[in-house]
Amino acid sequence: METEIPLESIEWNPYNSRSHYSYSNIRRMCSSLEKHGQLVSIKVRPSPKQEGKYELIYGHRRLLAAKSLGWKTIKAEIVQADESQMIFHSLVENLERDELSDYEKAVTFRRLNKEFHLTYQQIGELFGFSKTHIGNYVSMLGLFDQDYLASKPEVVDWLYKVTEHHARVLLRVKDIETRKDLLGRVAKENISVRELTNIVDRLRSWFKSDSEELADGYSPDSNSSPTESSENSYDYDQKHQILSLIVNKLRLIHSGDFKSIEEARIFDDGFTLFSAFPPFEKMEKGYAISKVRNWSYECAPKLTCKVTDFEVELFGDVALATLNLSYEGSYQGRELKMRSGGTIILLRRNGEWKIRHEHWSRLSGSHTDILEGMETSRRFLSKARAKV
Repeated sequence: METEIPLESIEWNPYNSRSHYSYSNIRRMCSSLEKHGQLVSIKVRPSPKQEGKYELIYGHRRLLAAKSLGWKTIKAEIVQADESQMIFHSLVENLERDELSDYEKAVTFRRLNKEFHLTYQQIGELFGFSKTHIGNYVSMLGLFDQDYLASKPEVVDWLYKVTEHHARVLLRVKDIETRKDLLGRVAKENISVRELTNIVDRLRSWFKSDSEELADGYSPDSNSSPTESSENSYDYDQKHQILSLIVNKLRLIHSGDFKSIEEARIFDDGFTLFSAFPPFEKMEKGYAISKVRNWSYECAPKLTCKVTDFEVELFGDVALATLNLSYEGSYQGRELKMRSGGTIILLRRNGEWKIRHEHWSRLSGSHTDILEGMETSRRFLSKARAKV
C-alpha cells in the first residue's frame, strides 16, 4: 500500500547496512527532489514497538533529503517485513547502487551469519558471491577489536575507505599499532593493494635474527614475563609501549613513510636531533624536520636495518631508550655497511609517549663514503630546508 505519511512518524532502519552517507550525495538528492519531485517511494513497515510509527526499510537518502528540505510528509509504500527481510532489502538497495564500502558489507554479512544463522554459502548465493568471497569480507572485522575501535574513532573512518583486498594484506601484520599506521596510510594516500603488499613484504623482511623478537612482540626483558619480572606491571607496560613506538616508527621510516611518524615526535616543542649521517651537528625545529623527512623519503627505503640491544629506563614522565642499528644498502649512490648506537629521550604527554631527542653515533663500518658525501648532503639538505 502506497500513501503519504508524516516524516516524524518514520524511525531509522535498525538493520541498515549503510553507516555513512556523504553530504554531497544528500545534496544531489535534495536537488533532484526539488526539480522533479519524489519519483520513487520509500519503503517502510509498521513499527513492532509503537503504534502509528513506521520503520524505514530502504530509501534512507530520500528520507534525509526530504528532512533537509523541510518536507512534512513523504510518499511511502507500507509492507509487512520481518527482521531478515529488513536487513536483506537494505543491503540489496545499497549493493545495487554499488555504494556500500567493503567494511559495511563485512558488518552486514556477519550479522546475517550470527543473527540470522545463514551460512557463508547461503549468503553468497543470495548476493552472487562465492563462499570464500564472503569469508574474505568478514575477515576485515578481525583487523581490530571493538574496544580498540571505540578508543580510536579515526581508525573506523579509515576502515570505510579500504577494500577487503587491502585488509587481507594488513592481516599479515601482527603488531596492531603498525597495522593501524599502515591502514591510515592506505586511507589517506589511496595506496594500491600492490603497493601495500610491497610495503608489508619490506617490513616483514626488515627485522632479521635478533630483531625478529622485536617484530613479533619482543618485551624489554625477553627472559621474563610481567609477573616474573622484578619491575611492577605498570613500568613493564610503559616500557613495552615505548619499545613498540620506536620499533614501529623505525619500520615505517624504512617503508618511506614520513607522515605516520610525525605524531611520534615532539616537532612542535623543542625536538632535537644528532644524526650518525652528515651533517654531524645539532638539528632542531625546521632543520630537524627536514632531516627526518629527507631520511624517510630518500635514504632509509634504500637500506635494510637490524635492531639489537634495545633497553628502556623510566624516570617518571621521562624515559631513556638505547639501541643499536646495523645498516646495509645504498647511500648517496655508494654501498654502505655500518652500525650506529642510538640514545632516545621520550616524554609522556596525555598518557602517550613522544620522542623529544635523538642522538645517533657511528659504531663501526665504512665511513669514508659518508664523509666524502658530506658536502653533497649539506647541499641537498639546504634545498630541503628551503621547502619547509
